[in-house]
Amino acid sequence: MKLVNGMICPVCEAGHLKAVRKDVPFEYKGHRHVVANVRAYECELCGESLWDDHDEKKVERSLTDIRREIDGLLTSDEIREIRQSFGMTQVQFAEALKVGEKNFARYESGQATQGRSTDNLLRILREYPNAIQAIYKDWTGWASVKQEITVTLNRRQSKGIAMRPLEELEE
Repeated sequence: MKLVNGMICPVCEAGHLKAVRKDVPFEYKGHRHVVANVRAYECELCGESLWDDHDEKKVERSLTDIRREIDGLLTSDEIREIRQSFGMTQVQFAEALKVGEKNFARYESGQATQGRSTDNLLRILREYPNAIQAIYKDWTGWASVKQEITVTLNRRQSKGIAMRPLEELEE
């Protein structure tokens, strides 16, 4: 919902909203976290505090990533870095991983948390980029198993890694 300063409160329908900045405390599995300086709209009458869609997404992404860190999962930014290291779009990478396109987009945006198996696969691909060829065995997207694929890895100071066809790896 688009909220503006002075609008009628959608909760009590009597008071007016006032834009404020506030810290949003959060606790998860005994860990405290604060999302600092979030714009909110508070009703002068009922005291309800609301966020507009943009600010709610900012808070949710922060909370999703802190839960991921506590649970030992990759964060949104780490997932994005892995995908970008392969030079792929979200759609291409989702297809390569055999994950739904919308699900993968939600992992990167912080709207959803990836499962442990997807997280493990992403970690394997980050450490062993040649392993992506095992996933591509039946996939005829931008590269086939028979081709050499060069993947630029940001975490390795943009050094190209030449990838060999799966058959060569098995020898």
